[in-house]
Amino acid sequence: MNNKLRVSQIIIALCLITLILNIGLAQTPVASPKRKPVNNTKEITIVITKDL
Repeated sequence: MNNKLRVSQIIIALCLITLILNIGLAQTPVASPKRKPVNNTKEITIVITKDL
């Protein structure tokens, strides 16, 4: 049980980090023309869950 809890916490932490990074990138003027923060986080979470 403890391992599953730790893994889920790591996933949540990574998702939060990617969300924060994507929001930060979306706010920069360079990335604004092609901003897809939501899609990126979905893809990243899918990749993370596949690895587990």
